[in-house]
Amino acid sequence: MTLNEDVRERAIKAINEKKNIIICGPEMSGKTTLQKELKELLQKNNYNIFYGVQEYHYTEIEVKKCIKFWIEEINKDLLSDVKEDYEYIETGSI
Repeated sequence: MTLNEDVRERAIKAINEKKNIIICGPEMSGKTTLQKELKELLQKNNYNIFYGVQEYHYTEIEVKKCIKFWIEEINKDLLSDVKEDYEYIETGSI
């Protein structure tokens, strides 16, 4: 199994288990490509997509309690600011 296949399988498993997801990796590592491949599954399971932790933090607190999220982030140092439980998935470079 390649790294990309492993990342994809972990993401599908996390979605099916209704876990919040943060997918982290450098630019051009496949984060958005994977999100587009899984678009229907994410929509079916009512995930909200955020392009960075900062975008997520601008969401109102009351809304955050009711949503599942998929956050694409480049800087893993920002993840300590996310208080909700989540599945961490790291992509490699392409």
